[in-house]
Amino acid sequence: MIVSSAQIKIHIDARKDIIDSIATSDFLFNYIPQCEIHQNEASGDTHHQLVFQAGADFDFNHSESKTICTLPFTSDEHIKDAITLIDYVLEKERQKKGIYCFHGSSISIFGKAVLCVGATSGLGKTSLALYMSTTQQDSALIGDEKILIDQSFSIIGAVQKITINKDSLGAFLKKLEETYQVSIKQDVKIASSFPFPLGLIVQPLVLPESNYMEIDTFNEDKANFHVYEELSRKIRGTSRRVINFTYPLPSIDTDDIAQKRSDFSRNLATRYRFVNIKGNLDFLKTTLVELLS
Repeated sequence: MIVSSAQIKIHIDARKDIIDSIATSDFLFNYIPQCEIHQNEASGDTHHQLVFQAGADFDFNHSESKTICTLPFTSDEHIKDAITLIDYVLEKERQKKGIYCFHGSSISIFGKAVLCVGATSGLGKTSLALYMSTTQQDSALIGDEKILIDQSFSIIGAVQKITINKDSLGAFLKKLEETYQVSIKQDVKIASSFPFPLGLIVQPLVLPESNYMEIDTFNEDKANFHVYEELSRKIRGTSRRVINFTYPLPSIDTDDIAQKRSDFSRNLATRYRFVNIKGNLDFLKTTLVELLS
């Protein structure tokens, strides 16, 4: 089986039951941005080979062209671990091609992309994106959780399925539907085509029912630091562990990839405004529209 993300392809080699479980898992498409499966395609044009073996102890042997990984494969959680490892290998291959994955949400406003970032969960990135794409004219949801940007600073892919993984988000969506008489499943506008040129980077902090408001524009050095740190976590294994979050993954970064990533981070910070905004959703919505007008 071949799995691709933003046209980066890796060949998955494993027992048929493992392949079938991976291919039919909803987690595959909820976790890997712009994910596609190519069941009958020849493996000659792939960028990497990932071999899964069943065994009692976890093992991860990585080289430039091939990775061999051992997992118990005794539960559905181990299938999720395998998918995590697929995206880990894809992350390296994407970065080699100058494609970078941000943790966050993204919306289009007037045809330009707003990238909402922030390493901590619960800041309101998803809430803001859903609020904007439901209530703001000329706005659409580009993606949530994982957003792909290329060297031309265009968003070229994302995870486009919303996952309600926090009670606070579920409560917010219920209130949003009641207040505006909308249905998130039916009324949220989802972008149907890529790419989207980047217009603005935002680190939001949603403060419901609060009158406190703050806007702070990061200088280039601070923005550069935050972008490079965010993009480095995903390839260095600092945010990845498997088997009940017990085994950390080794870094698969290289000097060449790190330098390319550093250049990208600096150029992004130089070209685009990076804004930290705090306040209620109406204030955030008005601010984003004004900044892109």
